[in-house]
Amino acid sequence: MDVNTISYILQEKCQLGTTKLLVVGVSGGADSMSLLHMLWQHGYPIVAAHLDHGLRVNSARDAAFVKAQCLEWGIKLETRSVDVKGYCLHNHLGVEEGARELRYSFLFEIARAVGAAAVAVGHHADDQVETVLMHFIRGAGLAGLKGMPFTGHLSQFSSSIALVRPLLAFTRLQIQDYCTLNQVPYIQDETNYDSTYFRNRLRHELIPTLESFNPAFREVVLRGIETLQADYEIIEQATDLAWRKCLIEQQEDYISFDISALQRQVQGMRWNIVRRAVKGLQPKIRDFDSKAVHRLDGLISGVSRRKVELTNHLEARLFANRLWVCREDVILPISFYPQVSGKMDVLDFPAKIALSNGWVLCADLETMAGEAEYLIHQPSKYEAWLDRDLIAGQVLIRTRLPGEKMQPLGLAGKHARLTDLFINHQIPEETRLEYPVICDAEKLIWLPGISISDACKVTPATITLLHMWLQSPQG
Repeated sequence: MDVNTISYILQEKCQLGTTKLLVVGVSGGADSMSLLHMLWQHGYPIVAAHLDHGLRVNSARDAAFVKAQCLEWGIKLETRSVDVKGYCLHNHLGVEEGARELRYSFLFEIARAVGAAAVAVGHHADDQVETVLMHFIRGAGLAGLKGMPFTGHLSQFSSSIALVRPLLAFTRLQIQDYCTLNQVPYIQDETNYDSTYFRNRLRHELIPTLESFNPAFREVVLRGIETLQADYEIIEQATDLAWRKCLIEQQEDYISFDISALQRQVQGMRWNIVRRAVKGLQPKIRDFDSKAVHRLDGLISGVSRRKVELTNHLEARLFANRLWVCREDVILPISFYPQVSGKMDVLDFPAKIALSNGWVLCADLETMAGEAEYLIHQPSKYEAWLDRDLIAGQVLIRTRLPGEKMQPLGLAGKHARLTDLFINHQIPEETRLEYPVICDAEKLIWLPGISISDACKVTPATITLLHMWLQSPQG
């Protein structure tokens, strides 16, 4: 850890100029104390921040140690105590995950309060190896296997204040040597040897076993991470382009994509788009396992049904020729399909009736001019031409009745259930309860977007036409 290497990492890798104010997370251990000393020695304006997690009986000792050392070096210190166990119990989190959330929330809160450009933490090369192994065991994709960058953003905590890790190029032993050489005091955290923590089991059990197969295991992993990070930059650029091609809408509770555009993407790109969508809705998700990705990809490719569960109360739905990644309790916008309230309306011609979600039903009577062959086959799905003389009594608009059937155009003498027609024409289930049906006193005469009744179709003998059409909110 020579001075030149440290300066290069701070300025080039972490993009930190010596005029930028930094908040430094300080636990009191060798990594954070060496980081604090390093930044102090290089003249960076810094504010130290120490969070007492309250998990150990000696945690107050750690806080006092950090306070005393910051006082000696003339560094401003912000401290706070939190109840990690209570927070984890309330939020159904493991201790490691809950402590991480509280720690970063505290650090970025301090950074905002003091106007810092970045938060600096003491993650080092050994942490990098352990983190990647944790992600691999949990089934993470490339985003997890590429490890931690020197600089980046944790969007769930701040989109503008960077998180920097200047020690990623150094091992735990190098950091301890730095502390010895520069007389930097630090304290040992006894929980680092507690095997109930997942990371500690990796550190003390799994990694030594892997090193028995290859003594250079850590170096091999670190070289692989460097390669994956370079590859990931290329993939991210390609994903940006594909995302823009497929994305239709992004809101707080859902993100929708053009299903056809998604299906045209190669499988790996679909997976990247899916992972980005999930991360956009749930920024706190660190590992989105491959099983959930495969479930969603099955939905995109048509293998699965119209809805699948993902993770953390998220699900994916096929609706209105879109793929929606959304929170499981969200009501998706249904302006793509006409909807009516439960009441029944009578059409008095000329008619113009506003439906419940922005659509408008228009209707008028016209005289048949010639044979008008094209009217017999119906010109568009949201427009209907009927023989008025074959319609019994008043024309009504309402919602469907249980078990209701109609006689679709071209099926003379045969009836079909509305439920089957909805399914066959891919009308989303969410829209069917208030989907409009047009009927007379005896029968259903038009199911917009699907079919008119064969019983009142236009023929060359038709004299008076009933012309109806729907106008969508999108025009």
